[in-house]
Amino acid sequence: MYQYVTDTGATIAIDDKSKGLYVNTVPRLGLTSDALLYCMYSIAALHCKVIGDLRGLVSRDAHRKYLSMGLREHNLAIANIAPKTADAICLTSSLLRFCSFILLQDRVRQPYTPPVEWLMMNASTKALVATAYELPGGGKEGSVAAMMVGFSPLVSNEEMRFDPAQRQGLEPLLQRDEVRDVREPWDAESQDAYESTLSYIGGAIETARAGDRQDGLRRLIIFPILVKGRFIELV
Repeated sequence: MYQYVTDTGATIAIDDKSKGLYVNTVPRLGLTSDALLYCMYSIAALHCKVIGDLRGLVSRDAHRKYLSMGLREHNLAIANIAPKTADAICLTSSLLRFCSFILLQDRVRQPYTPPVEWLMMNASTKALVATAYELPGGGKEGSVAAMMVGFSPLVSNEEMRFDPAQRQGLEPLLQRDEVRDVREPWDAESQDAYESTLSYIGGAIETARAGDRQDGLRRLIIFPILVKGRFIELV
């Protein structure tokens, strides 16, 4: 808890818009939610591991134990989501998203396999936030669900996140190999899934190149939430 409050919380806030949420709101609500508390511990332990300061941790893999406990409690909480628990549940899903994104750097790259676990763990967050938003008071200013929806216009603007112009230069990735791809399903829906995903990635690249590193990073972290479900199925 000390590590999160004094150091980690500020490092996972991508910009000033989200700083208050992760620095102040998460620790406060963590005292009311086991799932959120375990996720705080997980990301704090992971932070210690990354910077090489274990600060008394018994194991370099302590973050995995806390992450597993957080996931277990989170699934139980989701089954009973209510107005009084919605904020903590949304924040738990957010911390899980950060943890899983950071852990991508530990993946074995050869031979390459898709990050299916990362995609699947985060794909349901959009529906979760939508559910919380529809609860009594969920759409009010100050609710965590409303804040998450407002952090990026991409959440509610499909034209912006899937603009065909954003995949300019990435089109060769859509070229099919007759031998390699012979068994892969291919229809209009599959093609749209790949094209829209490339547009999303292209938008993140454009944003980063324009100098807005914070928004570029946010786009990558919320990637599994905003790409079309068909793409995740194909992966």
